[in-house]
Formats: sequence, structure tokens, C-alpha cells
Amino acid sequence: MSEHRRSLSCWPLLGHWSGYPKTLREILKTYQDRETNEDALEALVENGLAKSRTSAMKLRNYLSGMGLLEKTSNGKFTPSEIGQHYLLTNADEPVQKALRDNLSAISEIEQLLTKNQMTISKLAEAMDDEYDISWKSDWQIRFRLNWMRAFGMVERLNEKQSIGRYPEWRTNSNEIH
Repeated sequence: MSEHRRSLSCWPLLGHWSGYPKTLREILKTYQDRETNEDALEALVENGLAKSRTSAMKLRNYLSGMGLLEKTSNGKFTPSEIGQHYLLTNADEPVQKALRDNLSAISEIEQLLTKNQMTISKLAEAMDDEYDISWKSDWQIRFRLNWMRAFGMVERLNEKQSIGRYPEWRTNSNEIH
């Protein structure tokens, strides 16, 4: 069996992390309801889900790489089986699975945060030390944490719950999937 290559890039959706579930549903529904890819791209921009046609195309490709959209034999993008399941149920689990299966460092972040709550800088350090995964800045970790937070995988602790000066993160469960 060949190893599935997980994406190194993580993109945020427009808006606050708490709006990701609604935004993702709107994007998937747009691809489900439009006749052509061009119609879907235009609708994403018109409805404020992407800033430009170019960013809408990048978003489409990103969500396709995450396994939430798929390209049919006639070339049209449509919600994948996982994307359709999410549209029908609004359940976090299909998106959690897509994140774990298709985006690098998600499982590793979960493993580290299951052991200890951490700040973003400590998490970046641990990712490099334990998994040899690092980026030039902490934005890729922040983007991942926001996706994970939006779909119930992690939580950000407030200052009173955190040990140090900066907010810490932890998993929402002790189970690793």
C-alpha cells in the first residue's frame, strides 16, 4: 500500500475560527449547487467566501487536497463523500478525519497536546524536537490550531487556566484517533 502524502500547507478560511464550520458548509454547498466550476468560483467571491477568483481557486484546490471536494470525471468539483457527510450531518467527525488524514502535523499536534497543554511557541519547539517538523514562523501551527479548534479537536485555555503568560492549548479529549 502506498503512503498517502499529507499536505504541508494549511489555509485559514475567511473570518474568525468560530465561523469555519458555517463557512465550510457554504463553500461545499456552493460547489454542490452550481452547474459549473466557473459558476462556483464566481459565487464564492460574490458571497464573500473568497476575496478574488484566484483565492477561490486556491481554496478549491486546498479543500480538494483535504478530501472535502473532489473532481468528477467531467472535471466539475463537487463535495466528496466526506464533504457530503458533513453537509448532511453538520458533525465535526468527518472534518476531523479529513484533517488527520490529509494535513501534515495534525496528529502530531494532537499527540503533543494530549501529553501536556502548551503555548504555540512551546508547541512549535516540541514539533521540531519530536517530529522534525518546523516552519519559518508559527502561522502554520496557528492555522492548524484554528481548524482543530473550530471542529472540536483542541481548545485554547484562558489566562487563568494557563500556567504562564501566554494562552495554552490542549486537546478536548485524552483519546488519540
